[in-house]
This record gives sequence, structure tokens and C-alpha cells, in this order.
Amino acid sequence: MSPMEVTRPWSGSGGHVPCLANVCGPPRTESTLMKTTTSSSAILSRRLPSPRSAGARKEPPGVLVALSVVAPEMEGEFNRWYEQEAVPDRLALPGVEAVHRYQAIGGNCSYMVVYRCESIEAFTSDAYRKHMASPSAWRLKVRKGFRNIQFSACSETWSTGSGFGGTAVIVQCSPAKGRDAEVRKFLSSELATRIIDKGGIVRMALWEADSEVTAAVDVSSRENVENYTNWMICIESSELMKTAPAIQAELLSPDVAHAGLVVGAIMRYNLLAAYHG
Repeated sequence: MSPMEVTRPWSGSGGHVPCLANVCGPPRTESTLMKTTTSSSAILSRRLPSPRSAGARKEPPGVLVALSVVAPEMEGEFNRWYEQEAVPDRLALPGVEAVHRYQAIGGNCSYMVVYRCESIEAFTSDAYRKHMASPSAWRLKVRKGFRNIQFSACSETWSTGSGFGGTAVIVQCSPAKGRDAEVRKFLSSELATRIIDKGGIVRMALWEADSEVTAAVDVSSRENVENYTNWMICIESSELMKTAPAIQAELLSPDVAHAGLVVGAIMRYNLLAAYHG
């Protein structure tokens, strides 16, 4: 395994972050932003084939999203386990390219981990299955402190921009029945443009979950097999104070529902560290 590269966010100026719809709590102080920023005029869009589409020349990238709440008394050990064991072990698996760790803004002990892979098939490989089926004693100990675990194995079917931001807004959503293609087009050609034009957006992506892969991705989470999100929109930003109200306004606009996009929870996260193999 090559040396693991770690990127950590820098501490920027503080300020109050407006609260989004479906996100708990009053405005909080945001103090962690990345130096990297991309203007809307510099962002280029790329479309990737839909998950498992016939005849696709290239598989879309795979993303495994793990959301969890950790018991306060286990939080310190949880973070040590992730940095010292979990991240290096995952990056050593075939196809796993990066691991990004986040903590919820205003949500104590709430975390998100995003595993980025060559394709969603990396989560069904023999090596991945063997690793997940043989947890270490440390992993078993830490998992006892997990609460409300949610896994979603996804294909990244669309994205725009490059790099990663110091903050991320995750929108749990789904298309209205039978309107998948229409919603994808609306997202990429209209909604993304309007959000990006507000400024401060580094990257946006659509993650579409695969229920079969999600059910098989972690043998210890099979009791939560139905607890996964259909789609997620990931919006990475360098200026959350600016982007949060803009994202809220756009997602609550009448044409979003009219276009067939059903919006659920909206969550905000600070990037803790980005690990690349």
C-alpha cells in the first residue's frame, strides 16, 4: 500500500450559518472551511451513465455513505479507531480510492463517512466482503457505541466541478415514480446551474443508491437493510454561510416539486479529513 495522503481543513473566519429546512437547531457558528474554491464559470459538468445501464462504456464512480450517531462516551475512541485502523484498512481494499470523514454542524456526535471507489462493484468484491465479514476486536468494540446507523451504496451518476470543499450539504431525496430521467435532467441543467451561480460551490454530485449492494455491503447492518436513502445530492462548498440560504431557497422553490424531485432531510457537515490512497 502506498503512503496514505491526508488533507485536513483549515480554520477560517467564524460566522453564523442560517438553518436549513429539516435541519435541527438554531444558527450555529461555522469555523471550518477549505482554502479550495471554484467559481461557477470555471465549473465543467460531466454526465455519467445511470447505474447498471445496458451498454454503458464506463461504470460511474461508486460511493458508500455511512451516517451514524456515536455515544458520547465512545466518541474519542471512535475517532482514534477510524484514523488508525478503519481508514487504512479500507484504502488497502481493491478499488477504494478515497475516504472523506465529516462531522455534522450542530449535531454533536453525528458523523458521515464517504468512501469513494472506482465503481459500486468494489463493494461486492470478494476482498471487500471478506474484510467486512471478519471485523477486528477493536471494530466490534467501537460499533457497540454506534446509534442510528445508515448505509447507502450508490453510483455517482452525475457531477459538476472538481476537488472537494470544507463543508458539504447532503440532500436526501428521491424522484417521483416513473420520473427518474426527467428529474436527472432538471437537476443537471436547471437546479445545479441556479445553485452554482450563487457562488461558493466547489462541486455537486448526484448519488443513486443500489438497494441490492446496500443490503450486502455490511453484514453487521442487515437489520437496517431498509434504512437507506434512494438518492442523495452532495453539494460541497467553500462558503457555507453564503450557500446554505441559497440552497434552501432553491430546494423549496415550487418548480422543484413540479419537476418531480421529492426532497427529504437536508444535512450540513464539516469536513474533518480527506484520505487518499
